[in-house]
Amino acid sequence: SRRTRSATISQRDGRRARVILLAAQGCSRVEIARLVGFSLRSVTLWCKRFQEQGLDGLIDKPGRGRKS
Repeated sequence: SRRTRSATISQRDGRRARVILLAAQGCSRVEIARLVGFSLRSVTLWCKRFQEQGLDGLIDKPGRGRKS
């Protein structure tokens, strides 16, 4: 449903934001991955996108994800 999808997107965005906050506090990427539940590769991706694009880098690009 639309409501469930919105909640899921918000939760995902919150986890991405938490990655950036933990990185800003000096946590290692390995520790961030463990705390947030992402792979090390995902943590590295989101940190890189944030550095290059700011907050816009944390938003899914159109055409990504599972088809409905």
